[in-house]
Amino acid sequence: MRTKTGHEANLRVEASTPATAEEAASLYRGTRQATGMASAGPVAGVGEEAEAFTKQSTPGFKYAEYMVHSRTGNLVVKVWLAVGGDSFTPTETLAARAVAILSATRSAVPVA
Repeated sequence: MRTKTGHEANLRVEASTPATAEEAASLYRGTRQATGMASAGPVAGVGEEAEAFTKQSTPGFKYAEYMVHSRTGNLVVKVWLAVGGDSFTPTETLAARAVAILSATRSAVPVA
């Protein structure tokens, strides 16, 4: 995707349903360990476990990333949103959109 100003924008949504809640918890913990992003803390109201991460970089432009993931039962949902521009997109803006997408995805995928 590209922004109106021609900068890079990315959205990734993943929903995984391992066979058991224990396997889902392991997948959830693995994401936390492998993300390479700074913790933004827990996120309330979107699962038994949910947390967010952020990152800002300058690969020739300002690039702001936000990832939120949650686990409920055997369902793990991860949403990663990243937007480039002349200035960093505010974390609050990315968070609102990512959490809305996460919530919509959670409601669309059945939990065992």
